[in-house]
Amino acid sequence: MIARTKVQAIKKCFRLEQILLQAIGAEATRTGVEETYFMGVYTQFESIANFMGGILIPSTVEKSFLPVSVKYTRNELEQKMLLNLHKKSWKDGLTLADYNEHCSINESTVQEMLESAKNYNKALEDEEKMTPEQLAIKNVVKQDPKRHLEEKVDKVVQNNIVQYLGAMLDTIVFK
Repeated sequence: MIARTKVQAIKKCFRLEQILLQAIGAEATRTGVEETYFMGVYTQFESIANFMGGILIPSTVEKSFLPVSVKYTRNELEQKMLLNLHKKSWKDGLTLADYNEHCSINESTVQEMLESAKNYNKALEDEEKMTPEQLAIKNVVKQDPKRHLEEKVDKVVQNNIVQYLGAMLDTIVFK
């Protein structure tokens, strides 16, 4: 867990901001003058807090808004840490997919490759019969079967290499 005081303060501010949003949602369900007055007061406090470089924190005791100055700048290390938050780790390449699931994915991809190969063969036969002007017009809207076939082949090869290398590594390590 991150224990820096700036980070903890920002986290608490965001939690209190959720309370504020819930209060706005509760006021929005009512009809009448109260919600327009409440929204007007909130926008005034919001503009003052934005002008002073802070955010609003609703006080749960007094039900009033207190502008708090929070510094939003991050250093380079914090930016790198946030960019690496959802990045795949080196362990993800070593985890194996379920063999039955992997087999069914391979079968469906090979069937798609067969359809793409048939479409590519048909496109080649059609190209032999056409003039260059007709070829330019023919390929404007249609999908390129050659490119789709190449993508599917790359996908199957990549998935199988990762699966087979992981299986071999598992058999060697866990004998």
